[in-house]
Amino acid sequence: MLESIPTGYSAKVRLWLEYRGNQIPLGQVAPDWVMPVDRCELDACEVIVVVEVDGVENRRRVALPVGGVFEARELIEVRTPGCV
Repeated sequence: MLESIPTGYSAKVRLWLEYRGNQIPLGQVAPDWVMPVDRCELDACEVIVVVEVDGVENRRRVALPVGGVFEARELIEVRTPGCV
């Protein structure tokens, strides 16, 4: 009988938005939107989207074209800074 060799791997992934010195936890990110884990209030401004996989960060500056109060799991539009 062959022994099963564990080959599974689960990356540790963290997602957040850097906004005015705070980290806003994100549940999902996409090229043109982000989804907050919790309700949050954000102004229209430039922010940083951070995706960390196994301790390695990938940072992307984006613009929030519309500010407001966003509910948990609500999609928030993001754009490349300077684009209308």
